[in-house]
Amino acid sequence: MIPHWKSTWVEVPVTVQVAGAYEANDVVGGTLSCDAHNVKGGGYIHAVRLVDDATQAAAVKLWVFDAAPSTIADAAPHAPTEADHLKCIGIIPIAAADYNTDGTEADCARVKGFDAASEDYVVFDNLPNGKLYFRLVCDATPTYADANDLTLHVCLMLM
Repeated sequence: MIPHWKSTWVEVPVTVQVAGAYEANDVVGGTLSCDAHNVKGGGYIHAVRLVDDATQAAAVKLWVFDAAPSTIADAAPHAPTEADHLKCIGIIPIAAADYNTDGTEADCARVKGFDAASEDYVVFDNLPNGKLYFRLVCDATPTYADANDLTLHVCLMLM
């Protein structure tokens, strides 16, 4: 039987530092998570939308985990542990060229939920606690003016 997929957009809260620029390989906002109404039964990430109110259009990688990774602070260098690698189910790149920079108020990147290595959707099984975890890792050196300059949404396709 072919599964019936239901799409659900969830917001992943991000609070950025405003004290200075991030460095390449810094984590933006620490470890992030979304509670998609207790995701059960598995699915995949169909798309990612990152709205940048500071118009930085900075390249980042979105690391996706199926269980809570190790604790990391905002603006700390990303140094995944062995356990983090075992929990990582995909890395979704968001390039500077992915942003729509037509407006003057904000930039918006919309990308498919493709893992950088497999070039296929990031798939997850039944999640132990109904949550996905994320890390935004800088490829550039953005500077944000407000703690709420980034808004991250993930479109989940659920069974």
